Amino acid sequence: MQGKTLSLPSILSGTSNQFLFTLIAPVPLCAALAASLESRIFSPEETGLRNIPLLDAGLTLLSTAVAAASALGVSAALNSPAASAAGRNAAFLVGLTLFSRSIIGRPAVMVPVAWIFCVVFFGYQNSQQPYFWTILPESSSNPYAAAVAVVALSAGLAAQIFWPPQPNETGEA
Repeated sequence: MQGKTLSLPSILSGTSNQFLFTLIAPVPLCAALAASLESRIFSPEETGLRNIPLLDAGLTLLSTAVAAASALGVSAALNSPAASAAGRNAAFLVGLTLFSRSIIGRPAVMVPVAWIFCVVFFGYQNSQQPYFWTILPESSSNPYAAAVAVVALSAGLAAQIFWPPQPNETGEA
């Protein structure tokens, strides 16, 4: 996937833009993390002595750190700046997923995919210039994108700890 692009239409700019395949690399992490967090049995966890939200936050931080470290390793091994941006994008999309999960529950697993579609179809001013809100296509050295990724991950972790999704009537999330 290193350096592989696909030319996709941008609806707002009326041109096509080069979409890097590495932008979709964090989606499996977000999906696996959401599936792991949703695969719980609420009644035993509610009566347990362990602090489940903090353990979930630890799982989230650890998996995001492994993804970021892996992205940096691949970037160094292949001399690919796009690979290091994948670590930042993973943190951003995980945070977005967790924050959305506290509001909408299980459907939040689709939020990263929806974000990527929004970036592809609406996120470019012209064929090479993304809008500031897109975050994903920004270069790995962009401090604004890194700051937004940190804020998104922090907001997602806060939502995960303080506003976890509530179980529905059947005992599932």
